[in-house]
Amino acid sequence: LREVAAGTPVIVLENYGFRIRPLWHYAVVVGYDLEQGQMIRRSGLKQRQTMPFAVFEYLWKDEGRWSMVALPPDRLPATATEARYASAAVALEKSGQIRPAHTAYNTLLRRWPGNLAGQMGRGNTAYALKDFAAAESAFRQAAQDHTNTPAAFNNLAQVLADRGRLDEAIATAERAVSLGGPLLPATRTTLEEIRKKAENPLFRDWKMFDQELCQMVAQDASLKVSMRTLLSEEYHSQLEDIMDDLIIGYTPQDVVMRKVFQIMRSLAAFGNVILVGRSGV
Repeated sequence: LREVAAGTPVIVLENYGFRIRPLWHYAVVVGYDLEQGQMIRRSGLKQRQTMPFAVFEYLWKDEGRWSMVALPPDRLPATATEARYASAAVALEKSGQIRPAHTAYNTLLRRWPGNLAGQMGRGNTAYALKDFAAAESAFRQAAQDHTNTPAAFNNLAQVLADRGRLDEAIATAERAVSLGGPLLPATRTTLEEIRKKAENPLFRDWKMFDQELCQMVAQDASLKVSMRTLLSEEYHSQLEDIMDDLIIGYTPQDVVMRKVFQIMRSLAAFGNVILVGRSGV
């Protein structure tokens, strides 16, 4: 009833037969009437069907009162528990739905900020989405909150190495190895790979820019632009730019892009820089 009261339809499994010869049927509970003692259901082709509480309970009880809710990943069920919601988010990631899983991990962490599965999941999905800054932040938080978890230090070390901060990556990987545990072969492999990269002069003194490039633009006092706008993949027409400038005062898109190109040219001239971005057709 808590889910229905929160505005979430609930799918239930009912038995219209007998325990020894069940006849299973799915219905959707969309409301209830406490004064009349009735459940309001959608069943088959019937969009609204009322049923007394006692009858509903009789039909519902045989399979352990099975029920489920289906919500977008940015909504937390009213009856969610930390362990069950974390398991659902992990299952979503394993199914290959990386971006929705990333959203689900963020939802989990808004309610339970110290959850290890959520922190690691947010880091892993951010890494898969090439958002290395977010991945580093998630793994670093996991390592701070769960100081005896080798996986947190191991994954943080990998991100740091990928971002060119090899000395910090080695120290972090050594911490992961020192914690031992069943992941010891994997953490040792990570440490060895980072050390090999550090010994290669091609990988020394490099800097990776992903979201940092947008941050550099957003910090320009002469421009009025937000990080959200810079990270948006949506194209704005010239008319939209004019309206934003008049109504909100945002800097036109072409001016912002010129600033981005100026910074990219300066970084390229400096050398030893990797610029990470996306493009589309």
